Amino acid sequence: VTLFQTFPFLLPCLISAGVAAIGIAVAYWMLPETLQPKDRTVHKETSCSTTEDKIEASQPTKSFLTPAVGVSLAMYAGLSFAHVGFEQLFPLWLLKDPQEGGFNFDESAIGTVIAMTGPVQLLSQVFAVPALARMVSYRKAWQIVICTF
Repeated sequence: VTLFQTFPFLLPCLISAGVAAIGIAVAYWMLPETLQPKDRTVHKETSCSTTEDKIEASQPTKSFLTPAVGVSLAMYAGLSFAHVGFEQLFPLWLLKDPQEGGFNFDESAIGTVIAMTGPVQLLSQVFAVPALARMVSYRKAWQIVICTF
């Protein structure tokens, strides 16, 4: 028994994890830094001459890790967790018997339902969300989308 026979979903998970790792590596090493470090020049006077020492700002992550960014990161992490949970549990819910609260769909019907949600999500992201953002502010649109999520 091979590893992929024992764990049939290991290969797609490894591929997606590899693509994500490559993306992170490329972003880390290839993208230029847009935030320039702040330089402070300190003048030291000694008995013989004046020297200048440049001190770079320490802890550059503190400059962008504000409470607002922390709240945004926490919200994104929570929504990602909820989305992944929904994506995993939705097919199981459709597969369950109606006595247990499900729909008793077979695998092809579940695939059809999931395939039909793709164009709906795409069209709503391309047309509905920008139209909503134009009608109200971006912040209000974000709040409406989060409440309907």
